[in-house]
Amino acid sequence: MIKRIIELSIMVFLFYSCVTPAPINIKGRYFLENDDLGRYLGYQTNQPEISLVLVDHYVFAAGYNDNFIVAIQHPQKSSGESVDSNYYIVPFRNKFTYSPRDGIIGPLTFEAYKLKMEQLGIGQITWVKLK
Repeated sequence: MIKRIIELSIMVFLFYSCVTPAPINIKGRYFLENDDLGRYLGYQTNQPEISLVLVDHYVFAAGYNDNFIVAIQHPQKSSGESVDSNYYIVPFRNKFTYSPRDGIIGPLTFEAYKLKMEQLGIGQITWVKLK
């Protein structure tokens, strides 16, 4: 009986450790999703099975306002070593576009990001709560 409980516990653990979290909708067609490499900022096309990566792994923070999506990426070198954070400003498009990557500003340093935010008049950002 104890052996059965242990086997069942191991199976449940393995099942739940393989489950990928659901995508997090940011606004409109923009979302955050996890895959085997980490979290990225994506854009959903008109075909449900096709989405585009706008900011590659690892996006650890994202936010939005009426006109822009902001993503903060913490990439890794091929050796697995972390490097400085990159900041991206993505124009928000309310209607579908075939070119959602057009107009993306980045990667930026923190200083360049703050300056560009000021130049574009980007005010308050609503940050997405990540789990």
